[in-house]
Amino acid sequence: MNFKTTDRALLALLRSALFESEEALGFPLEENEWKILITHADALGVLPPAFNGALTIPPTALPKYLPEAWSELAHRKLEHAETVLTEEAALVKVLRETHTPILFLADTAAAAYYPHPSLRTVRSTECLCERSIKAVADSLAFSSAFSEKQSLTVPKGESIEAIRLRSLLARALDTSTDTEIGDYTLPVPSAAVQALLLLLAAEKKPSLLLLADWAMLLHYAFERQEINLAMQVRSWEQCGLLDTAKRLSYAASLAFALDTAEWFEDANKEEAEQLLADALIPDEAKLLRAEKNLDIAIKRAERPKKAPSVPKKKKQTNEKSAFSRLIGGFFGKK
Repeated sequence: MNFKTTDRALLALLRSALFESEEALGFPLEENEWKILITHADALGVLPPAFNGALTIPPTALPKYLPEAWSELAHRKLEHAETVLTEEAALVKVLRETHTPILFLADTAAAAYYPHPSLRTVRSTECLCERSIKAVADSLAFSSAFSEKQSLTVPKGESIEAIRLRSLLARALDTSTDTEIGDYTLPVPSAAVQALLLLLAAEKKPSLLLLADWAMLLHYAFERQEINLAMQVRSWEQCGLLDTAKRLSYAASLAFALDTAEWFEDANKEEAEQLLADALIPDEAKLLRAEKNLDIAIKRAERPKKAPSVPKKKKQTNEKSAFSRLIGGFFGKK
């Protein structure tokens, strides 16, 4: 595929962060191109991992003030993610006292299958529960967006594929797994159920973030949970989702330079390439917001720095906040 220079650079940074690729950019970017890369990464939902991938680039290779501005934006995303995860953990604690089952979906579910939570932005809470728990969430004063559902949205119809898919997703709560995400242990879909949810989402509107979620699921989750991928492929075929899985997997292999597995090597290449091309196009409203946020961060970084005052001597402690532990590996802190 012929990528734009900024898209090629963004994908290289994501490969470095998500798959520990040592691939160098191999080409310089102009100041405006760096700004395009950062704003597109923000609008596409992959700003923190893109910043992570850029940590191997000498700061002098980036325009003045841009590393500090980019760092501020990434920190802000992770601080918000920490708030969301903290609130979700508090919700789980209350619900388990009354034996009320809950399952986190969307961002939290995806983050559970990344090697480190700092690589996946958790923006809001979406959960599956048997009965409404909004009153409980309200009592905990949730500051982030919260939504709930009592059943998963599944295809209608009486075809064998639709019936099997509904049957598998109906057991989502029963087959959930408690997974560590940073300092928290939260109930998320099993890898098999998460795969089905991502495939259904891909049939509606694939995105670069969804491609990354899918690649992480295949690369880490199935291996970690020792799930037989061949059995999953048969299950996707029985649910009528195999063609979608092949296209998504081939597009992910193009985006992140992954090996092409035998089970999806016969994917429709043109459709997969178009899927990736579409996934790299940011939503216009989100892009405008990202451009505004970057401009503000740059202006803040350009302000003259005040000389630091001499702090009062404090009692030394080895304790770390949950947030510093969460992002420690991301920003090189120990």
